[in-house]
Amino acid sequence: MFYGYRKGVSPLLAGALYVGIVSVALLIVVQTGSPAIAKMQDIAAVDQAKDSFAGLDKVIQDVASEGKGSTRVVPVQIKKGDITIDSANDQIEYGLDTNAEMISPRTRRAVGNLIFGANTNVKVTDNGTDIVIENEHLIATFNKTGNSTNFTDVNVGAQIKSIYVKDTNMTFDGVIHVRIDDTASNEIGTGYVRAEETGSRLARGRVIVHVNNSFADYDVYFTLESGRDHFNEISVRNFNEH
Repeated sequence: MFYGYRKGVSPLLAGALYVGIVSVALLIVVQTGSPAIAKMQDIAAVDQAKDSFAGLDKVIQDVASEGKGSTRVVPVQIKKGDITIDSANDQIEYGLDTNAEMISPRTRRAVGNLIFGANTNVKVTDNGTDIVIENEHLIATFNKTGNSTNFTDVNVGAQIKSIYVKDTNMTFDGVIHVRIDDTASNEIGTGYVRAEETGSRLARGRVIVHVNNSFADYDVYFTLESGRDHFNEISVRNFNEH
């Protein structure tokens, strides 16, 4: 999956003459090695989209520097995949489902204004009251409270308000107990709840619950990755026994 920012798309068509010339030569290869050919085609399509979006980004910067009234007509050639214009966030997204290994799953990297990612379908929002982690399958809502300089009452088992399962259209309460030494009181104390990172097109979303009581102080990490239908990590870290 490849994503590029900015607006304005005008597709160009590949030359029919070129297709006619190579079709016979490709026919035998396609019959004997279609999976490999498909991956090669996908890699070529993404490389082409990458070059097109890089060119588009340069034109946008040039137009912006020229001032009000400056315009350009910019052709963008895409062989495969889909383009989505997100006007709310002022960005263009190019997406392609492929088995070709062009970038490691659940990773993303930025090159200027272009962002490349694979399996980065997690969104994390923080409205000051709730922290919401969402991917293709789940929406988990956490109760946000306190901060690192202002501890408030915290109960690990009560910090998740709800978990909505998109696949079955069902909502569950968010009770998930994390009991150290199998003692209920150890998950209750003072502390805070925060998101490790907010934003969209993330590889993972993580909420950290910090707990401090007479027994210990520690962090509980709730992690949801792209493509998962469950929390792939619920762990205790930074444990300091009192």
